[in-house]
Amino acid sequence: MRFASALLVCSLFALPAAAAPMDCSKGPIWNGPAQGFLNGAPFKVEAVLRDMTRKRQEARTTFNDYHVYLTSKAGQSFDFIAITPDGIQPDGRTFTIGLHGAGSEAGPGERSLQAWTLADKPKNFKLLYFSASDATMQVVFGKRHGGIVPTQIHFCVPSRRTEIAGNFDLNLN
Repeated sequence: MRFASALLVCSLFALPAAAAPMDCSKGPIWNGPAQGFLNGAPFKVEAVLRDMTRKRQEARTTFNDYHVYLTSKAGQSFDFIAITPDGIQPDGRTFTIGLHGAGSEAGPGERSLQAWTLADKPKNFKLLYFSASDATMQVVFGKRHGGIVPTQIHFCVPSRRTEIAGNFDLNLN
């Protein structure tokens, strides 16, 4: 019995360390045009669109929704929703979704990044935020020039071979 226990302890120390989960909500963001891979296929942001800013009430706080779409010419898209309390712009702020539900808050009980969706129409692929437990994201809104806010993103879902990183300009007019 002692031999088996000693063998088990020795084998545990001989095993390679488990790789830390990838967390795109932390660290520097690649400083180039937003691109990467979506479900293993190359993805390059060709257009940035957004819905009109909408207001919504949660408990006693009113929030502004910023629904942003990053699309490619190949029919792929990634969209996300960021929120701020009414009267507060996203400019100069960092929004995150980390591992295990951690992330930045827009207000009491409300995450600053609400939802995201991945789609690749030609390959009939769609993934919603509640379908992946390993998705992490960091969105950094820069200083506004006119109505344009330079924005950086780092988003990844390792289990779905997806990572998007880089810069894009967001028109908030």
